[in-house]
Amino acid sequence: MTGTRKPRAQVQIEPVNPAEFEELAKLASDSFADTFGHTMTDEELRQSLAESRSVAYFEKTFSSSTILVAKEADRIVGYVQYGDVKIPEIKDRDDAQELGRLYVATDHHGQGIGRRLMDTALADPAMESAAKIYLQVWDQNYKAIPLYESCGFKTVGVTYFEVAGRPMQDLIMLREQKP
Repeated sequence: MTGTRKPRAQVQIEPVNPAEFEELAKLASDSFADTFGHTMTDEELRQSLAESRSVAYFEKTFSSSTILVAKEADRIVGYVQYGDVKIPEIKDRDDAQELGRLYVATDHHGQGIGRRLMDTALADPAMESAAKIYLQVWDQNYKAIPLYESCGFKTVGVTYFEVAGRPMQDLIMLREQKP
């Protein structure tokens, strides 16, 4: 068979161990920089990485979020983070959860890891029992949006935030689940 599709990686998905925060922060930073770095100044990128992709960030959010990692041969190649809704524009948070982050190492794109992380997160009892699951995504993330849509998410609005004082926006997507 010809084509550019890479073979599926053999990965294990498991809860992150705090001893892995340094490796997780590196993956998060590298993946974010690869995807979004070209849209930011060096200062904006540094600030964003420090605020939400650093060891300190993972230490702070570990007790309030679930973080699962995809590991291939003991190397973290992806992660998903989820928990309570933190998107400011979402006012009705009762019976809702948020998929906060889903990243896969650039050299592992196209191997089904993002789908497996998504499926595992959505099967978590807290997520599975929620009436609504929200996420936010950059409107130009042309790899992530089709994945989210294939999992039943629909765009319902936008969220606004700042990076190094510069206004930014993401799409808000919603998956409504059967009660």
